[in-house]
Amino acid sequence: MSKDIRKKKRFKSTSGDDVYIAQTSGHCTIVGPDWTDLHERFHNDAYANGCISEDMIKNTSMGDVDASVVNTMNNIALQKNEIADAMRKLVRDNDLDSFDSKGKPKSPVLTSMVGFRVTNAVRDEVWYKVQEQDNDLT
Repeated sequence: MSKDIRKKKRFKSTSGDDVYIAQTSGHCTIVGPDWTDLHERFHNDAYANGCISEDMIKNTSMGDVDASVVNTMNNIALQKNEIADAMRKLVRDNDLDSFDSKGKPKSPVLTSMVGFRVTNAVRDEVWYKVQEQDNDLT
């Protein structure tokens, strides 16, 4: 396969909002509510951020499995948004007791704020993105 031929899939945001994807390599992209061609380097990040690819949908209607995947991805995206909002509230309120020694929000505090279990892995992922987004705004 030629290096000029790139594997692309079309993705869209399931939340209706733009999804910003930034990689440590410096590559960035935005996936909106409309279908967008994405280079293969962004595929995993797009899925992880709650986007769906066109090949997940068959014809104009989804099968039970596809609908289940979309619902799961929607739920994950919504949960991550709730966690991010809770993190921003902790920062705004300057609630230092809610942060650990490394400066990250404590998972049990986030769990009590959002009403569902927040693992350390999810906390770290969302915290990184919140810091990235908030740094972009300043």
